[in-house]
Amino acid sequence: MLKNAAECLREGGYFIGTIPDANEIMKRQRAAGSDTFGHDVYKITFLCDTEEPPLFGAKYNFQLDGVVDCKKFFVQFPTLIKLALEHGLRLVEKQRFDEFYSESGRSLIEKIQALETFPGQSRDKREQQQNVGEYSHAQGHLDQKRASGSRFQKVGTLSKSEWEASSEFCAQLCINLR
Repeated sequence: MLKNAAECLREGGYFIGTIPDANEIMKRQRAAGSDTFGHDVYKITFLCDTEEPPLFGAKYNFQLDGVVDCKKFFVQFPTLIKLALEHGLRLVEKQRFDEFYSESGRSLIEKIQALETFPGQSRDKREQQQNVGEYSHAQGHLDQKRASGSRFQKVGTLSKSEWEASSEFCAQLCINLR
């Protein structure tokens, strides 16, 4: 994959990739005290030793919102960087997805319309009440904007559970040195 990316990039071109953050996933597994953890948006089940996961082949099952159900393997980040260098790619930046979004990715994500609109168009009062906790951050943002005189009525966001699931991923930026 890295060889293919390096060969297809122009000199000075950028390769942007995402991988699961093995450290964050292991931290959550230890906090859960179980080989299975998550919530209604995502679930991870380890299929390897979690006390001493192997350097290569540390497998887990990842389920996302009833749509994705697949086996994944941890990527050891230092090994990935070393392999990238062997193909002429140098790491420029590494961020968790939530950090990337806050600093530079928001405009891209909004441009491709990957966020849901809050408040949504739910007609069901029970569903609206269930969403109060999941979207309290968005409601707080709207309240702040309105208090400062803004006429914002809606905001693009993800639920707290979706943000939690996305923060398990790293976005990294590699540059082609050729």
